[in-house]
Formats: sequence, C-alpha cells, structure tokens
Amino acid sequence: MKPQELHQLVFNFRAARAVMFAVQAGLFEELCQEDLTIDELVARLELHRASTTILLETLVQLDVLNKQGLRYSVAQELRATLRRDTEGSIANLLLLDANHWSNWSVAEDFFRPEKARLFAYDRQSNFAAAMQQGVGDMNVRLAQVLLAHGPGHIVDVGSGPGLLIEQLLGAAKNLKYTLVDFEKTLDIARGNLSAYEHCDVNFLPHDIVLGKLQIEADCIVASRLLMGFDDAEMKQILANICHGLVHEGVLVINEFDTETKVGALMSLDMLVNCGARVYGRDQLAKCLDELGFEIVSEQATTVFTRAFSAKRKGI
Repeated sequence: MKPQELHQLVFNFRAARAVMFAVQAGLFEELCQEDLTIDELVARLELHRASTTILLETLVQLDVLNKQGLRYSVAQELRATLRRDTEGSIANLLLLDANHWSNWSVAEDFFRPEKARLFAYDRQSNFAAAMQQGVGDMNVRLAQVLLAHGPGHIVDVGSGPGLLIEQLLGAAKNLKYTLVDFEKTLDIARGNLSAYEHCDVNFLPHDIVLGKLQIEADCIVASRLLMGFDDAEMKQILANICHGLVHEGVLVINEFDTETKVGALMSLDMLVNCGARVYGRDQLAKCLDELGFEIVSEQATTVFTRAFSAKRKGI
C-alpha cells in the first residue's frame, strides 16, 4: 500500500458516515421514489435546513446523489441497493452500522485490559434483516450444501426473515422445515413464506442462548449466527443446537471466512458492537470437538463465507 492510498483509506470513514447520516435521516427512502428539493425534504422529514443542505451537497460530490437544478435524486444504479424493500438492498446493513457507530468512538477500550465494556446490543433489532442483505448467491450455494446431505428435516436456527428457507423451498418442497428465531422476526418470515402454506413449514419461537433446542432434526443450519455472541454464549449455543440433532444428523455452520478482508473487518465490527468476533475454522473445530463433533467437509458459499458441515465423531 502506498502512503496516499493509506491516507485515502483513513479518510474514507467520513464518506461512510455521510451515507449513514442519510440512511438515518430517511433521505434515501424519499429520494429513491422521486426527485425532491431541499425544501420538500426538510418539510417531509422535519430536518434542519442548513445541515441537510451540507449533507446533500456532500453526497452529490460523492456521486451517491445527483442534482439537477434545485432537485436531488438517487443515482439510478444505486436505487435497488439503497431502498430497504428491494432485493439486493444493503439499507438495513447501513442502518445497523449507523445505529452502532457510537461504539467505535470507545473502541480503544477493547485493547486496554483495565477497562471494562458494557454493551447495549439489541439482538432483536434490525440485525437479522441486515444479515440477510448483501449476500449475493450465498443462500443459493448454502441450500446446495444442505440438500447434498439428503436431509428430511432442515432446521434454520437464527432464521431471520426466512430467505434461506425460501431458497430451499424453491428447490425441495417435499421436506420438513423449521425456522427458529424470536417471535417478532418469525412474524416477518411467516409473511415472506406465505406462498408456501401447503408445505411443511414450521415456526419455533426460541432464544437459543437460553435453552436447548427441543426438536429432532437430521440437518440443522446456523448461518452467520455465532459471530453475534461472545465465546461463552457461542459455546452454549452450539451445545443447545446439538441437543436437537438426531444421532446421525449433520450440523452446518455458515460463517465469514476470517482469512478474507471482509471476514477480518466483520470480526472487528462484531468486537466493537457486541464484544464478539467471527469464529474461524480452528475455533469452531475446537468447540465442536468438545461436544463430540468433527468437521467432515467445508465449502465456500461466497468469496468471503464458508459452510462447515459437522457430525458426531465416528459417524
């Protein structure tokens, strides 16, 4: 890396924060629908005019917004990315980052052993929705991994809005499916999967940190779930999940690859926001070994995520 590239890397936090300000203010939701003037935006969103003008002009310079006369608009090629209700959107992910940005201001506490950190981290916020966005073909490939094990009953722990199960239903409607998450999140999943009401799809409200999974399944998947929890909680989650797995069943853990740039940055993000980290293969293998499991295969689901399939030792 050259000195000027390092300077640009460090400076980029200002550009990222400008986009997050706009997400928080609701600017993109309005401007993705129609071009508006500053006065129209200020009136609709009840914003401070001078501050909003500065933000809008900054976003124009960053090529996030366009300006024609007095009207601002979102660049056409960015609308599907910034609207929260479109496929491929990263709006919820941006909102999650914006809401947790303040944690980064005290991030140095993590590197000083004499300082303790408390977390105000709401696992029922938009974290689940955010983790389902910007995944590309991940669910397609993860579904292929799951179906390759020839399952009869697939349980998705930390299912979020049900996008993985929806992908599976598109490929195999004859299997039994169970989504496990908080009730509020499952309500969203029920709506997303309403077209599959004649399939064997079940919804189980459950806090996987607090209790064992009272179910019998031959395939359980946890996709980008463990990274939101600290070491002790992660181990407890794995133990609780394994309780619901039949003796010859398979546990599939899909997580970011810590050997990639995205995975490394996500691990730092988890540290700052909830005192956790992305758990790499070695950490997962060690925890699974303590539970009597071993990793039997692994497949890339994106360039920065991997799916690890584990079974009880000797199976």
